[in-house]
Amino acid sequence: MYFPGGKIEPGETMEAALIREVKEELQLEFKPENIIYVGTVVGQAYPQHDEQTELNGFKVNHAIDWSRVSINAEITDIDWVHIDDVDRIAPAVQQWIDTYER
Repeated sequence: MYFPGGKIEPGETMEAALIREVKEELQLEFKPENIIYVGTVVGQAYPQHDEQTELNGFKVNHAIDWSRVSINAEITDIDWVHIDDVDRIAPAVQQWIDTYER
């Protein structure tokens, strides 16, 4: 399991990249003023275990109408995963959860 996301384009802010990637991957839109930066971790990439990845995490204060969410070809599934279900969570995501959500 991984969060929606992607690379920050040259000249793009983290917030603009978040808005763009979530729209591309989930067809969700929200405003920059609803974004709260939480923090960044550098951790083990998945599935490239010999590489590192940087996760910039945000919380978005915006109600989601889940019936309108539509995934693109990059996403295989949307699922709720318990925070302790570590076998289903990519290592860097687990590191982010341990750092900012516990």
